[in-house]
Amino acid sequence: QADARSDLWSLAATLYQMVTGKSPKVIRLNEVPAALQSVLGKALEDKPDHRYPSVAEFRVALREAADASRATLTDLGEGQCPSCGMQNETSRKFCRQCAVSLEVKCLSCSNVIPVWDEICGTCGTKQSPLIASRKDQMQQRQQQAELCLREGRYGEAEKIAAELQKEVDPRFQHLKRWASEFSQEVKREQKKQQERAGVLHKEAKAHQKVHDYSSAIHALEQIPAGLRSPDINALLNQLQTQEQRAKELHEEIR
Repeated sequence: QADARSDLWSLAATLYQMVTGKSPKVIRLNEVPAALQSVLGKALEDKPDHRYPSVAEFRVALREAADASRATLTDLGEGQCPSCGMQNETSRKFCRQCAVSLEVKCLSCSNVIPVWDEICGTCGTKQSPLIASRKDQMQQRQQQAELCLREGRYGEAEKIAAELQKEVDPRFQHLKRWASEFSQEVKREQKKQQERAGVLHKEAKAHQKVHDYSSAIHALEQIPAGLRSPDINALLNQLQTQEQRAKELHEEIR
């Protein structure tokens, strides 16, 4: 039976047409850019259970593929800027085109090394495993922020986005744009939910006036816990008490 995963298949088919310029009636993944092949392959699986379970997970996979398609640090030649790709003199500390720092701190000993160096000249530590581990941690923080947004914990979501936006190491800039856009999304969603909370609060009071306590409680419970003001929490407690008293009276009457 068709469900949301059918829409995701259609979305993936549209993306296939965008990147190949060909109709998705016949799909040839070898014509898709290498970084996208596994992502599109999963999204276009015949069996719905083998596809991404939600558009959020599909989005995360696409972003990871986009990040992976950019030059990695092990691909950088000496003097090459990790941001714009400009070839600089190896003696420069900042890129002559985009002004990004060409020096970073070793992720083991914190001594300054050229951004293209794979091995720290001071402690001899290989950088790529540490870089991969740090990127995994950042990815987990991104997923945590998106979970906070879905659960209405806007302050926590905003805090994580701000933390990722402050990253200055040029090796870990891949989430900066996401963090900026996500921060705006959090603000929009919070404002929308605050307006909705006001409407639900009034609705609950209207139900209370006609002694429809269960409907009033249902209205308030739709407000995310993080957006419930002291007045809303007090009303919710009052309604729960009134509903319990009404049930007791009903039993007594029976």
